[in-house]
Amino acid sequence: MSTSRSPLDGSCTADLGAQYITATPDYQAKHNEFYDSLLTSKVLEPLKCKTEGMKDFADGTKHYVASAGCNSIVKHFFSEGGHQLHFEQHVSAIDLQPDNKWLVRTKLGREELFDAVVLTMPVPQILQLEGQIKQLLSDDEELTHKLQTVKYSSRFALGLFFSRISAPSESTWDAKYINDHDVFRFVALDNRKRQKDDLPVAAVFHTSIGFGEKNIDRNLDEVQLELIAKVKELFPHWPEPESVKCQKWRYSQVLEPFPGAPGCVLINKSPLLLAAGDGFVHSNFDGCVSSSLQAVKVLTEAASSKL
Repeated sequence: MSTSRSPLDGSCTADLGAQYITATPDYQAKHNEFYDSLLTSKVLEPLKCKTEGMKDFADGTKHYVASAGCNSIVKHFFSEGGHQLHFEQHVSAIDLQPDNKWLVRTKLGREELFDAVVLTMPVPQILQLEGQIKQLLSDDEELTHKLQTVKYSSRFALGLFFSRISAPSESTWDAKYINDHDVFRFVALDNRKRQKDDLPVAAVFHTSIGFGEKNIDRNLDEVQLELIAKVKELFPHWPEPESVKCQKWRYSQVLEPFPGAPGCVLINKSPLLLAAGDGFVHSNFDGCVSSSLQAVKVLTEAASSKL
């Protein structure tokens, strides 16, 4: 849920990750508390834009869009929690201390002690962590094997930011799925997707799974040049963008979740070390909510047992 801004105009934004939220009737009912919170606060609104090639659902499935960008969904729940947050902290190692706490280290050398740790990064990044966690996983061959079976797709997202004076205009669609292209799978005029016609245009392109898999280890600048050339082939009438951002998603959507999709798994019971996230359910908003609810349940039970 990543929203980027043009460096030349902060009002020109583009979702370079998730594009919209799809809620089936079952999940809408099951996670009603979360949807109500997002809809009441106007963070989510019904998706009303013209979208070509979207799958039709006859079961009452609904689509929602984040009118201020998808990262506003995350910000909404952070603000409700009221906790202190530290961003840009790349965890590199987790070690058990004599006082039965976890010492967490970051790449930049920051260290902090915790009574419990919940890891929600992509599963392959959990397996790359150093410290005591590495030994714990090494000692549990079955858990390690199951973690290694979690597979993700890889994609690139291209954001083109235009000026208010010179911008692309498509009359038949605001977003569309592209089924017969060798590189792209989806394109959206992001402000129109969010019913923000008064804002500057930003175009978002997502590559196919196949292109991502073949090119994920290439130099990002080279990929960006290739993607821009492909856009010009598809839309030769579009003006030149004011700025461009190419985003590499090595771990995009979950293709194969943890066996049994348990929501979270216990790496260590005391002190608690838990792995959670969409890799343990499935990749969409409801998968993340399901994982978080299961993680809260395990955390609560662990805390209660100490009372």
